Amino acid sequence: MNFTRFLMSWGMLVLSVVINAFSVFLIKRRLNELGEIRLDSIQFIFNYGTEFLKSSSAILAMILFVAAPFCLAVAVSRMELTVAYPAQVGLNFVLVIVLSLIYLGEELTFNKGIGIGFVLVSIYFLAK
Repeated sequence: MNFTRFLMSWGMLVLSVVINAFSVFLIKRRLNELGEIRLDSIQFIFNYGTEFLKSSSAILAMILFVAAPFCLAVAVSRMELTVAYPAQVGLNFVLVIVLSLIYLGEELTFNKGIGIGFVLVSIYFLAK
């Protein structure tokens, strides 16, 4: 596999993961600021949504969340779907956990660590 092909396949796949995980992290950070979403009234949901959109990081997150599938599509057009999609989901899983541990103060449990290990080993075997 030449460098350009690698960049347009695995490179775009990793870029889609980074963009998607970062956007989900930004959305979660904003949701943490606003608190839980209650579903008891349409008015509350509307007000919550309006308040959510007052954050520039939330707007950026939504733009990135829409951009990530484009990068994935570029990668999938050059890779087997049975490799690209599971790798994208698995790498996204790992990156979201890392961001959550570092920036949201979430806990790394033994089971999460084992899960991360299994995901990385799975991606290795998929790519072979």
